[in-house]
Amino acid sequence: HPAGRHLFTEIVDPGTDTRWRDYVRYALERGCLSAMSVPLPVPEPLGAGLNVYARTPGAFDDESRRAAIELARSAGVAVSNVYANQNERERARNLATALESRAVIERAKAILIERFGLTADQAFQTLARVSMQTNSKLRDVADRLVMTGELPGLP
Repeated sequence: HPAGRHLFTEIVDPGTDTRWRDYVRYALERGCLSAMSVPLPVPEPLGAGLNVYARTPGAFDDESRRAAIELARSAGVAVSNVYANQNERERARNLATALESRAVIERAKAILIERFGLTADQAFQTLARVSMQTNSKLRDVADRLVMTGELPGLP
């Protein structure tokens, strides 16, 4: 077909189509006598498609196929933009959390350096050791020290 048959899947008549028996039976029970599915061009790991159904067999011509392919392209751009936007928001949240964690860890290191005369590396190793011993996140150990002045295993 000129519309690019390889770009979509079509069921012209579910009464004679033998590819997806369960789906075809389900479609027939609901009055679907033609179906067309066009994949949306979206980034991995997304998978999306535009599905069009009709109540008559052989309902789609080359013009409707071309229109579905073009609509799928446009929808793919929209879906891709939403996905990219969500990824950027997540990245921004992760960066903010990382910066916040780094700040509290640096404050906790400063407390240990002042209290025990440790080097910055020794202070970090102390926080890491307590984190492992208590099965806690390093940031949580640092936060506890900053907020309460307490660190399990230290005076």
